[in-house]
Amino acid sequence: MNERATLRDTNAIVESFIANQTKELEIRQRELETKSQELTQNHELAMKSMEFQAQDRRETRQMMLTGHEKNLRWHLWVGILAIIAIVALVYLGQAALAGDIAKIGGGLVAGYIAGNAKSKNKKQDETD
Repeated sequence: MNERATLRDTNAIVESFIANQTKELEIRQRELETKSQELTQNHELAMKSMEFQAQDRRETRQMMLTGHEKNLRWHLWVGILAIIAIVALVYLGQAALAGDIAKIGGGLVAGYIAGNAKSKNKKQDETD
């Protein structure tokens, strides 16, 4: 009789152990499903974030190009007007004045280019 009680206790312990293992496996299965959903959501979030970032960069590049185009147009008009003025002065017989204006204009252009280069280098040093 003692053996039967021990056997019953052993069977109860084994059944309890199996039930606990089954519950633990179910819990792990739910954890894996939750982790899988979390990974899927993180992936979707990352993809949307990259999409918005790409769109933002496209818009930023477009704005920068527009700004560069405006600067280029301004520089071209100033250059064309300066050339027309110098040619008109030479045509009117004021070659010495045209030469002085060209020298001064050349110095201004060189200073402008040097200032721009220095400014770009300074901005790049600050971002690095």
